[in-house]
Amino acid sequence: MESENELLALLEELNRFENTFKLANRFNIFEAVNMGKQEVHHSRFIAFLLDPTESHGLGTSFLRRFLLSTAANCTNSPMSRLSLSVADLSGALVYCERDHIDITVEIPELRLMLAVENKIDSLERTDQLKDYRESIARRYPQYSFMGCFLTPDGYPGADEEWAPLSYAMMAAELKHLVDESAANPSVVTVIRHYIDLIEKKIMVSEELISACRRIYAQHRTAFNLIMQHGQVSTLAEAFRSFQAERPHLAALAVRQDVAVFVESDWLQI
Repeated sequence: MESENELLALLEELNRFENTFKLANRFNIFEAVNMGKQEVHHSRFIAFLLDPTESHGLGTSFLRRFLLSTAANCTNSPMSRLSLSVADLSGALVYCERDHIDITVEIPELRLMLAVENKIDSLERTDQLKDYRESIARRYPQYSFMGCFLTPDGYPGADEEWAPLSYAMMAAELKHLVDESAANPSVVTVIRHYIDLIEKKIMVSEELISACRRIYAQHRTAFNLIMQHGQVSTLAEAFRSFQAERPHLAALAVRQDVAVFVESDWLQI
């Protein structure tokens, strides 16, 4: 009876946990296409939102917010936040993978080049950011450079000329954007799906980590019961499917990590 009460209490706690952190198994368009932590796909979608000429209907809203966030984290920003706030960004040109840089944004009005290097699971190679900055300086000698190093936790890159930006900060800007935007409802829905993906797959908040630890500490007995009796052997399930198609096989032993079987005829020997 005590074990049953522990499990019931855990179920109730997990329901609250899922609702609080929106972890229920809801449809997400980005999870449906297995985007997960694929950097290239994230970069493509971010570039899409940054491009004022694209079909999202946001105009320059996200680009301006992104520039302001980057400038706020720059050691020496080439542009004041006031200049970025009032500049005409409608002529911005957005490129993906130009000179191997994830995203570059050319802003003729400001004679500014914004470069975004996106790292989710991969690491910065030696002098990568410095090489990219110098490459942009050679291609656009008349332009100022602004670099954004985008990572899950916003850690600084090796080149101080690149402003560190976290996915949490970008997600916060996207939330403000959709709350204030008069964009098409379908566009807002897609952006909300993207925010959910970021919060589930890329950035884990301290609040979420603390909640996980609290729930485990309070329901340790229930978790131990689940680990002891609730695990399903992937090998055992695979073997049952395998055997169903081959009735001439007889199982001698099927355990968590081993399946022993022989031809049924052998049992007559």
